[in-house]
Amino acid sequence: MDKQTSLLILALGIISTSFGVAAQRDINRRKATAVRKGLVPHYNNGCFLVKIVEGPSWAVGEYATYDAESKQLHIDGEPYDSESFQFILA
Repeated sequence: MDKQTSLLILALGIISTSFGVAAQRDINRRKATAVRKGLVPHYNNGCFLVKIVEGPSWAVGEYATYDAESKQLHIDGEPYDSESFQFILA
């Protein structure tokens, strides 16, 4: 095998590996999102303690109260629309 063929095989191997890793990351991200959505409360009344997992950077990792009737999150006493956050039951 000449040098160009070896480099071509090496380059194709690197490219195919990176595509495989990217595809696996996408699958894992979709699974994690599905699990998170399954842990969000689906009730029409009540208040729940939740942990914010996605949203504005200042809120990620914070605990909040989710008011299911008004669909709002109360973080440090301030109400926010829950549509801009992803959260799980704490």
